[in-house]
Amino acid sequence: MENLDLGANELTVIGNTISKQRKVRLKLNLFENPDKPTLVSPENNALQIIPNSTLVWEADQNAETYTIELATDPGFSNIIEKTTTTENTFTPSQTEFYTSYYWRVKSDNECGISNFSEVFTFKTKCNDPANITITDITYQSATISWTDDFSSGWEIRIIENASTPVERIIATSTNSNIISALNSSTDYDVFVRSLCASDFSSWIGPEKFTTPVSCPAPTDFVVDDITFDAANLSWTSNGSETAWELEYGLEGFAPGTGTKVLTSTNPHSLAGLSADTNYEIYLKAICGPNSGDDDSPWVGPLDFVLIGPLGKSEVSIDRFKYYPNPVNNKLIIESNEEITKIEVYNLVGQLIFIKQDTFKKRTEIDFSDLSPGIYYIRSFSIDKQQQFNIIKR
Repeated sequence: MENLDLGANELTVIGNTISKQRKVRLKLNLFENPDKPTLVSPENNALQIIPNSTLVWEADQNAETYTIELATDPGFSNIIEKTTTTENTFTPSQTEFYTSYYWRVKSDNECGISNFSEVFTFKTKCNDPANITITDITYQSATISWTDDFSSGWEIRIIENASTPVERIIATSTNSNIISALNSSTDYDVFVRSLCASDFSSWIGPEKFTTPVSCPAPTDFVVDDITFDAANLSWTSNGSETAWELEYGLEGFAPGTGTKVLTSTNPHSLAGLSADTNYEIYLKAICGPNSGDDDSPWVGPLDFVLIGPLGKSEVSIDRFKYYPNPVNNKLIIESNEEITKIEVYNLVGQLIFIKQDTFKKRTEIDFSDLSPGIYYIRSFSIDKQQQFNIIKR
């Protein structure tokens, strides 16, 4: 029996008499007093361990069972879990975030019980926040919230996605915060992590959002009620502004070089204009206390043409003639030079049609399909241009 191995052994026992022989097969489990187990993982003094991670120790063929104790103190006066198993692993169910734990194992068999293993300690990780949400987004602020039932302090990391990213980190003791001093019309990334004394969780994110334009541009910018020296302007405001700026000039003027008008009325009547003149006009909203503090983008240009004197049946200017006025069907234009092109506009400056390449000194324009009203005419020759208004009956 001295040469048998520890553990399971198969033996054959032979019995002899004068007339017979018997053989019996036996299984013999051979043990000796078990050694104390060797712990494997988590390693001693391990940090950032996920709660309820599996505990592992070296298997011992001399052991029938193992007893595991898990406590919150090194003296094991507060044992939170204790169990017996035939495996060399155990997965606890009672560990929590950011807590120090102590564990030990002993083995036993038919011959006796080992001493406890060396005591290992580990610390669970700080809980990761979850479910970042961003609400109440304005051009300069947003509310950032998340869920976390284990922590009492957090850090918010906000990255402004500009050409040179700008980063802010904000410490807080509440899991819902209004973040201010944001820039309008800007993309942001948000990360959150939990604070646990001198430790912290992983950054969770990014959650993305975009701030709106602080001063939205007006829309539906139109001109109507055009006379020989004035026009009525109106638009739709898309913000809370109460002031606007208009800039106008002759057709094709460079923005910034025109005439600027501040107004607090919508609609606005623009007076003091010149008859038989093409204008362009731009509009912007003023959301700050003064123009230039917080303005919308410019809207425009909006084109319009002022009407001239009306009602003369025949007009002759510098050997240039047009008739009849008012017109029912056909308008006749005569010039001492060949006419190369005729343009017809309505009162809001929209081009209705073009007749070109006539190269005649007399031409006719068919008004029969046009609605009654006032029309603006441009007549072009090689080196001259005439402008006038016609009433269509």
